Amino acid sequence: MGGLERLIPFVWRYRRRVALSVACALVVAAFWAINLSFTFLIVKVLLQGQDLRQYVQGQIAAAESAIDVHSRQLDRVSAALEELERRGGGSALESDAAYDLLREQARQQRKLAEATRKAYVLNAVDRWVLQRLPDDQFDVYAVILAALFVCTCLKGACLYLQDVIVGSVVHLVSLSIRREFFRRLLRLDYHTVTSECGHSEFISRFTNDLTELQAGLTLLGGKVVREPLKAAACVVFAFYINWRLTLLAVLFVPVIGGVFYRFGRAMKRANRRTLEAMASLCQVLAETLRGFKVITVFQQQRQHRLKFHRENRKVFVESMGVVQVDSATSPTTELMGMIAVFLAVLPGAYLVLRQTTEIWNIQLAAHVMDIAQLSTMYALLAGVLDPVRKMSSLYTRLKRCSAAIERVFAVIDRQPSIVDPPRPLPVPRPIREIHFDNVTFQYRAADPTQQRPPVLRDVNLRIRAGEVVAVIGENGSGKSTLLNLVPRLYDPDLGAVRIDGTDIRRFRLRDLRTRIGLVTQEVILFDDTIANNVRYAKPDATDAEVREALRKVHLLDFVESLPEGIHSSLGKHADALSGGQRQRLTLARALLPDPEILILDECTAAVDAKGEEEIFRTLRDVVPGRTCLMVTHSITPAVLTLAERIVVMSEGRVIADGDHRTLIDDCPTYRRLYHAHRRSDEHVAPPATVADAASVPEPHGTADTWRGGAGNGESAASGAAAGRTAAASADERAAGAADSGRTAADDGVIPFRRGIDPSGADERPPMRRAEP
Repeated sequence: MGGLERLIPFVWRYRRRVALSVACALVVAAFWAINLSFTFLIVKVLLQGQDLRQYVQGQIAAAESAIDVHSRQLDRVSAALEELERRGGGSALESDAAYDLLREQARQQRKLAEATRKAYVLNAVDRWVLQRLPDDQFDVYAVILAALFVCTCLKGACLYLQDVIVGSVVHLVSLSIRREFFRRLLRLDYHTVTSECGHSEFISRFTNDLTELQAGLTLLGGKVVREPLKAAACVVFAFYINWRLTLLAVLFVPVIGGVFYRFGRAMKRANRRTLEAMASLCQVLAETLRGFKVITVFQQQRQHRLKFHRENRKVFVESMGVVQVDSATSPTTELMGMIAVFLAVLPGAYLVLRQTTEIWNIQLAAHVMDIAQLSTMYALLAGVLDPVRKMSSLYTRLKRCSAAIERVFAVIDRQPSIVDPPRPLPVPRPIREIHFDNVTFQYRAADPTQQRPPVLRDVNLRIRAGEVVAVIGENGSGKSTLLNLVPRLYDPDLGAVRIDGTDIRRFRLRDLRTRIGLVTQEVILFDDTIANNVRYAKPDATDAEVREALRKVHLLDFVESLPEGIHSSLGKHADALSGGQRQRLTLARALLPDPEILILDECTAAVDAKGEEEIFRTLRDVVPGRTCLMVTHSITPAVLTLAERIVVMSEGRVIADGDHRTLIDDCPTYRRLYHAHRRSDEHVAPPATVADAASVPEPHGTADTWRGGAGNGESAASGAAAGRTAAASADERAAGAADSGRTAADDGVIPFRRGIDPSGADERPPMRRAEP
């Protein structure tokens, strides 16, 4: 059935409506054949000028005469059988003569039953119909046309009722499929939705493919049911007139079926290519609208126009393939149907013109046919052609629907790659440690034959509860991907992310994610009220809890100043709020459920300096008591003030781990990033001298392959005091190296500088070589 069987569970819910629509289709088919059968009456009255009452009475007399003849023949055959049995006994009934007599007896009984049935029907017609007809021939003709008009009205009423019922079923089924599509879409993992398939692909399937599915379902419940029934009704009526001639036409049906099959396969392939091309066109359109500002500023309209024209041309080419197949189907099928009709009409014309019942000694009629019977049979067989012609186009359109069904149900059937374990463990409370244990991860490509390089490579990192850790690195270094592993937006390909020693894949997703708050670079707010946007992370939160979350992010006074307070609508894009206010609103949403782990993914990248200052002022108030993981590629004073520990990443690896003062001396990558993004030197301790920075040894390659051990968590707020002693510490290190005649790097260790601690003694552990 080419995918159409997938609709059965959705249609079965409305089976009573479907049964009623099929009943209406049966009535429509019956009236279709009855209307064509009026040809017999019109030819008799108008062309041959016969009186219907006299004609029927003559047919009744002929039928009664046939009954008499066949009764006498049957009596003679029965008497011959009795005589044969009397002479030869029981064994005589097994002879050839007895066999011939028995066959003749069966034939006469069949003809007698046929004549009796014909006489009964004609007597009923004469009694209930013809006796009520007027005597004038024109009046009879007018009555025939009036009856034809009434039958046409009844057929139209049933046709309307069927289409309305089918339309209701189609829209109810479409409603159910859209709901199921969206429900399954929400169950998919983040990686599949954003990377493998892409937003435009899902939108194309949700719009174009579902529209095509709905159109095909309308045809399936309407014309696909009605047109075959109309053809079958015409064939049944034609069989009643002359079953032998009708059978000649029916024998050609398998040839027409073969044509349908070949065209259907070609149509399905062509339509699948068209839908894929349309999905690509939607992707180009979505990409253009998403980056419209950049396109406008850089004057790249021509480039995008050419790209759109290429994809649009591809849609045209693939669509023309569909048009060519569709256009060839109807005339080919109509030609096949005409050949089938000719196979019945030509022999029928010969029988009428020659007034015989046989051709080449082959009996093709039970009695001599007249022109009215031949005309009626021709009208009925022509009535078969119209449904067949329509079904040819319906078949190709159903194949288009089948291709759309496959694409829609490919989403519905798709299973998420990130699921709950069969026997989940409870998430520890409180969480004491997050451990990235030899984590390796690579994004899956949309094409299974392609393979992308790993984004993370053998990452080992431990984060203790309550630490504020900034993950820093250049674009593409794997910072965001690393932190996205914590809420299981992705799962590592190798290694594991552990919480208190337990692989997080053994936790229920809901239990894990309720302990995590997330603030992303892209501000995601919904077209709803402020309260509902904040309450999004905790739907059962009260208004008091919402106000408390807003107060924590220093946004309550502003919100309360709005006409409707927390119940004010944000609008489609929250344009009434500044960038900093929108970001703080997302922070309030993340803080509402009081998460133990707070992930900040470039949360200040899209705001100005003032907005960044407001956000970090808020973070300094809400971060204490939580484990905070912060992703950034800009090393600003605000970041250094907040972060207790800095992790440097490059090419998917952790290359250094420590505080600012240590990394600025001993990690060239960090030093380069710091100098590239420094905004305010007075808040951060600069390196002692350029010469001192250059004196850091780099054994066996570059210093990028070195990782610092986690210190005691001294914050960058002490950087200013450390700066005053940086030069002295550098001199001490150089002197010690000169006395020993070797560098500390020769031992595989880069020592931390001695920091300034309120206790007066702060000896930090050394930075050690990163494991390969």
